[in-house]
Amino acid sequence: MDVPKTFPLWKLPDVPRKLVFQQMDIQDLLDLSMTSRPVKRFLTAYKTHTIQLFWEFGENRRRSRLALMVKSLDDPPTRYMRLSLHFVNVADDNVTFYGIFNFFIVQSRNVGRGIERTVNGERALRMNRRHNKEGFIVAGRENRNESDPGAPDMKFMESLSKHVKDIFFIDKYILRYYASMKDFNLFDSFIWNITRTFGELSIEKEYAEVPILKIDEENIKFLFNKLNVTNMKLEVKSALSRIVSGLVLNQKNLNIYYSCNWLDMNDVINSTSQKIHVHFTRIIEVDELINLVKQWKSGEKLKNMNSLIMQMMIEEKEEEDDDDDEEGEAEEGVDEVEDSEDEEENDENEKRQKE
Repeated sequence: MDVPKTFPLWKLPDVPRKLVFQQMDIQDLLDLSMTSRPVKRFLTAYKTHTIQLFWEFGENRRRSRLALMVKSLDDPPTRYMRLSLHFVNVADDNVTFYGIFNFFIVQSRNVGRGIERTVNGERALRMNRRHNKEGFIVAGRENRNESDPGAPDMKFMESLSKHVKDIFFIDKYILRYYASMKDFNLFDSFIWNITRTFGELSIEKEYAEVPILKIDEENIKFLFNKLNVTNMKLEVKSALSRIVSGLVLNQKNLNIYYSCNWLDMNDVINSTSQKIHVHFTRIIEVDELINLVKQWKSGEKLKNMNSLIMQMMIEEKEEEDDDDDEEGEAEEGVDEVEDSEDEEENDENEKRQKE
């Protein structure tokens, strides 16, 4: 009887062994790194790929039935967190993409029996490879819209993020937060222990009808004074509805829209940004504008500025209860559509398991 031949991977010198790992299918490489300690140790020492690491918390939910029905087929129903690895080639400041690999955290009912994986010895979560697509779906909490403080999903996301950082070079971090997740405080999260430098950072509403997120002054200062961000996009209000002074506006591109009741004009004048677009929800005094123009004309301020757009949109009074009822009806319609998507996805998973 012929004995199957095995490849002497661990007998190879380090550099040829690294080349073998580089040629592996990404899905197999990631799975192996989570199940084999020797592989994890080797990849930590000899990183094989350069990636852009992308976090997404919550979901940018479109409100019409038609939009929900035709949404991207790459996004599984009931996802509420995502960790994406954007594989890139970096040479002479030019970046080219050659692949995207996703970990989608979805409601547990949306994942079949599949395999279980732990990351760095943490509690295991059920995980399936996506059918004919690159990536995994991971069984998270039972209901993404309900509080579940004991759910292991966030700890899994933290461990997975650290694991990815260990085994790959990180070219850029991207963070998108839609203010909708239960049991998740962005400003008290694991993200800041991994990095405080971002190529992109955005905080937005989940969908048009919900109120804009209100945050404390110290968190506004944290975003501007403690982080290094190239492109920042914010849709947040100051919880106290007053100006927050002393902010460092050094982002290359800054977009604060439909919500800015807190930005000091002096901080705009002292900005080193190239592009700023702000939707003020407070009255901008004429003297503030005159001072800004004088400072700019003097050549001492706004030296890097290529585009400065400031709009003033005075807020109206909060909507009455009738409007809240209409929003509730819209929510119910969205949930009905998503429930039907869940059933279709479950049927597909069960069919594949039987096969």
